[in-house]
Amino acid sequence: PRGGHLQRTDVVRELATRLLAQAPRACGLCSGPAFAGHAFPLSGNLVEPDLGVENVFDANAIFGLSNTTFLAAPPDGSNRLFFSSLTGEIQAIPNDSNAVAEDLVTVLDLTSRVESGGSEEGLFSFAFHPDFVENGYLYVYYTSVASECANSDRCARVVRYHVPSETPNTADPSSAFVVLEIDRPGTTEFHNGGM
Repeated sequence: PRGGHLQRTDVVRELATRLLAQAPRACGLCSGPAFAGHAFPLSGNLVEPDLGVENVFDANAIFGLSNTTFLAAPPDGSNRLFFSSLTGEIQAIPNDSNAVAEDLVTVLDLTSRVESGGSEEGLFSFAFHPDFVENGYLYVYYTSVASECANSDRCARVVRYHVPSETPNTADPSSAFVVLEIDRPGTTEFHNGGM
């Protein structure tokens, strides 16, 4: 310390020393405290070799959906499930084992705004604001058609929409607020997925 203050290099050196001292434990190279009944590093198979996958809910077959990309339940106690499709629709259905295709309603149709012609383009996901009950905000992530992009011919967007409490199965398309727009230069259509 000079004049009672650490120089930036001294601070960086001290931080690096502390981090390096913790690296073996963080990387599982030494036994640490038990976690969930296990000590690190874990021993044995982390994945059961005979593990199988069972399709217990085929939304595409049951409700006639295609290219479903995401499923979530709004945090409003309504016991509904929202699905998104690659082509640009978000639809809702009651979370009920007796639900049928006729119960499916379109919450938001963005097919005219979503570029879904490529192999990895489309509406990928959506998220409900933590205070969805109070503000009705629904965030949607998709690759956009060129006419929607501000700075380039290709972009991906996160857009906020409002779902009014008076019409909980319909988002207001005019409430679109672009939160984030990412230019996608060139002609490639790959690696656009995200949450």
